[in-house]
Amino acid sequence: MSEPEFYANATLGFRKWHFSLRAERDEPPLLEGLYKYNFHEPLCRWDLLNPNQAECLRLKFNPNFSPEGHDEVPEPGCGCGFYAYGRRDASNSETTVHMVGGVVAGWGNLELHERGFKCGTAKILAFFEPTPRKTRPYDSPYYDERLSAQKWPALRKMCADNAIPLLEPDALRDDDEVRCYARGRDLALLEEQLSFGEIPAP
Repeated sequence: MSEPEFYANATLGFRKWHFSLRAERDEPPLLEGLYKYNFHEPLCRWDLLNPNQAECLRLKFNPNFSPEGHDEVPEPGCGCGFYAYGRRDASNSETTVHMVGGVVAGWGNLELHERGFKCGTAKILAFFEPTPRKTRPYDSPYYDERLSAQKWPALRKMCADNAIPLLEPDALRDDDEVRCYARGRDLALLEEQLSFGEIPAP
């Protein structure tokens, strides 16, 4: 295939993002990847509506790291790209008071790994609701009742404003359910991949 943005039938995976409320009340919540190359650089917000294009932050923040550089992301041997797990479990997709888990479609340059993949282009398909035990107070040093009381309504509003489904906490844990979910999105994703990167007519 000649176009690096295109990958026939996007690969679906599970991942988490940091989910934080902005200081200004009118600002939407911030959704950011769990890891980034330079912690002190400005936060990189994920696009909720459109495909996200990965870039090599190692080269961006340290141009002298590799004199040759690389044009494609991800590059074999480099840590760049968007990561996702192939199977869902609590550690990689459960929504908590500080993180939100969800489903992504990945395409473009794509590397398969033992537990999942990394890719050059990723689109958010859905988020998971927090489990009922995390929506009400319980005796745990990691639970913040005031924070969760702010975050759950903010998460629901963010999803409603961007037409992103909020799935049940236990959804897509079964392989057959995942296959059915993936088949239902193949055609829509294929259309998006074909049009991604097109230059709009003047």
